[in-house]
Amino acid sequence: MSSVYNILEERFPELLSKHPGVAFKLRTQCFVELIRARRIDEAYTYARQYLKPYGSNPEYISELSDIFSLIAYEYPETSPESGLLEEQTLSHLIELVNCAVLEDEEIVVGVFDPLEFLCRQLVVICDELNCEKVADSTFSAVRNQVWHTLHDAPETESMDEEGL
Repeated sequence: MSSVYNILEERFPELLSKHPGVAFKLRTQCFVELIRARRIDEAYTYARQYLKPYGSNPEYISELSDIFSLIAYEYPETSPESGLLEEQTLSHLIELVNCAVLEDEEIVVGVFDPLEFLCRQLVVICDELNCEKVADSTFSAVRNQVWHTLHDAPETESMDEEGL
């Protein structure tokens, strides 16, 4: 999660300052992941460095209290706050980040039909994976096919299943 935060700061410099709630959720998820990995000392250090500033904001106090309570349990997965460790929480965070990026880039979902929008997202994801040297030739081939389909399609028509 720290790397996600750093990548967002690098690629979208104003995003996290425009969306402080997203920045907070990313920071708290980093803390939760340290707890999940039983890296308690690192979690304390992380909390002091990155979460302490949020403690003065009444908007975040309740959520910080819930998150910090995970430390009290030997097995946080069985604690009353175990929901913070579920994949659904992470999925919600991913959705928040995605919406913030789309808003920051002024990409509006309604401008494109859903399939074209999904294809455009796929191209961006493949480009990012290539930047990180994560993608293999399969990703590159898929990305190139989708990109050419998007750019070779007539502008007046929206993409349909035959466009792929």
